[in-house]
Amino acid sequence: MRKDFKEKEKMQRLLWCDRHCCVCEKACGINIEFAHIDQEGGNGIDNAIPVCYECHAIISVYNEKHPVGTKFRHRELKSRREQIYEKYTRHVVAPLQYIISSDINPYVRNSGKRKYPCATFNLINLSDYLHTKLIIELKGKLNNKHINLDLDEGRGHYTGKNIWNLNPRNIVNGNFKIKNKRLLSFKNNDFFEVIVSLTLVDIWDRHHTMLENGYVYDHKQDLWYFEP
Repeated sequence: MRKDFKEKEKMQRLLWCDRHCCVCEKACGINIEFAHIDQEGGNGIDNAIPVCYECHAIISVYNEKHPVGTKFRHRELKSRREQIYEKYTRHVVAPLQYIISSDINPYVRNSGKRKYPCATFNLINLSDYLHTKLIIELKGKLNNKHINLDLDEGRGHYTGKNIWNLNPRNIVNGNFKIKNKRLLSFKNNDFFEVIVSLTLVDIWDRHHTMLENGYVYDHKQDLWYFEP
């Protein structure tokens, strides 16, 4: 007899889809169940999709000998599932604002400066009521090639390994120091950029990966500027 998916993970996914079918998007109430995307793919939650009874009956039915219509492929089902999860969780994603700067506090005039290779990472949770967890990774690019920043910033807050906890209206004025020797002195035409990778974990523990942005260090003018 086939095992079922874990109850805790199923409950979490029902919150993520707000009990809507992840194929036809019908509101199901109690008439929803978890289907295996790949019949041979095991019982890990990544192989599960919440669906209504009607969609459960058809997503794995396709006669290869008489191909009428277009079958549901595993990749399509997972993409459709994530589309529905995103739609019904986006309202619990806290809005964030961040900046890399040489100013000790970018929002306070005459707060003082950090001398390169040190920099400020200022982060604000703009929500009045949503808390969030956050994973931050800073990556380097020199002349459009990836380069290790070799950061010296304490407990690894900018390496993608630690979780930040941000309550509503929390402001973090952090900092980091670049130690890679190649990045301590620049040639005239060097183009150096710090890529910011953010993953927000909402109040229902769903991960939302943001588009990466960059901050360029202009070594000639000794300042940072945003690069979308």
